[in-house]
Amino acid sequence: MRSVTVGFEPDGLALTRLCPRPYAVVAIGPDLVSPSRLLAACLPALLARTPLVAVVRVETETPWPTALLAALELCGVESAFSLSAKNAARLFSELHAAHPRGLVVDFGPAARMSPRPPFLSVAPSGRLGVWRTSARSFDLEALAFAQAGSQVTVWGRAGGLPEGMQTGEGDFADFLAQGYEAAFVPRGKMEAALCAAPGPDLVLGPGMECFWAFPQAPVAAFVSGRTAYAARPQHPGSGI
Repeated sequence: MRSVTVGFEPDGLALTRLCPRPYAVVAIGPDLVSPSRLLAACLPALLARTPLVAVVRVETETPWPTALLAALELCGVESAFSLSAKNAARLFSELHAAHPRGLVVDFGPAARMSPRPPFLSVAPSGRLGVWRTSARSFDLEALAFAQAGSQVTVWGRAGGLPEGMQTGEGDFADFLAQGYEAAFVPRGKMEAALCAAPGPDLVLGPGMECFWAFPQAPVAAFVSGRTAYAARPQHPGSGI
């Protein structure tokens, strides 16, 4: 918990008290199989020092993929469950009743439940674009592992693709206009990708094939705050 005091003209004070939310539950379905994405879903809550972070796989009878369990172990998340939609909805509702300031990070399964508590919707599309200027500019094998479950389209020098990846044709403007969830581009094109309209919300350069971040789920979303406003104390003899 921390407090921040800010003064504003002409004679005001604002005091904000910030503290981590009591819990964060990441709700995923069987289609989320990427260890990088699962880490990215949990990391903002961990950085906010949320005391309880858990992951719930909803509506799946398949065992937890080994790569996902390894990712959770590496980031220190020890609470992981597989629940039916009915039991998951009950869990979310009971948690919300006990701790209304908690948060469910929804990757799709929670949105199909009713009733449901307030949640932060992420809803990734899973469509990724890669712009290659040479065969060595990106490690596509590493990208295929880390971003498992994604639909990857490779533009430019697209020879020697891992199984499941497809090729795209056109110039760089065509590439940016595809509505990709993220674009992997050379360093020299990163600024152009960020400034493009339309363009992706997430731009990643070479060496970031195993990295992921969800701009929709910043660390600030896992911190709750209360703010008080007051006038500055008037000292004797001040004023006209």
